[in-house]
Amino acid sequence: MECVICKDPVTGYGHNAQPVAEGRCCNTCNDIEVMPMRFNLVFGGEVEGFAPDWSRYMKGSPSDPVYSQERDESN
Repeated sequence: MECVICKDPVTGYGHNAQPVAEGRCCNTCNDIEVMPMRFNLVFGGEVEGFAPDWSRYMKGSPSDPVYSQERDESN
């Protein structure tokens, strides 16, 4: 199998190349192309529900939730 990004051979199963490309990619392209793109999408707030609520983290205690999903306080 060849990497859909750089066309080098893929060892093993490879990695899901989305959101950069459709198909499988090699370890190198996953590390330098795919994962940075995913982090940018998530931490840039483009993937709803996954962006941390940094303002809450900065003013709360270390035990407060970092992400915007609320804790269930009823337990």
